[in-house]
Amino acid sequence: MEKIVVTTVWNSDITPTQKEYIWKLQIECFGGLDKKTILEDFVAESFGKVFAYHGNEIVGMELLFKRTIEFAGREIVLGGIGAICVAEAMRGRGIATQMMRKGLEVLRQEQCDIACLNAD
Repeated sequence: MEKIVVTTVWNSDITPTQKEYIWKLQIECFGGLDKKTILEDFVAESFGKVFAYHGNEIVGMELLFKRTIEFAGREIVLGGIGAICVAEAMRGRGIATQMMRKGLEVLRQEQCDIACLNAD
């Protein structure tokens, strides 16, 4: 079996091919949800994505978020991971776990004080 490669891409660097894969995965994973429901789950704009590649094909992705909030009288940076999606044919191989680890690593680098996971 070919190795899975997990990488981070900032939103400003996403290629047209990556956008096509994003769309394909979102339809496969979230096709039963209406756009309003999906948008209500996120209160911050995504700044990047974590992709899982199997060869040249994106087989998994997650969105990365961060925003500054006030908590207990001080400002903190709240990081988040959401919209985790793995192609159905690739599930059960630990791909989401690899993407979560990478996402948490990026949120640490972005100096997030707290990280949360948005899941359904």
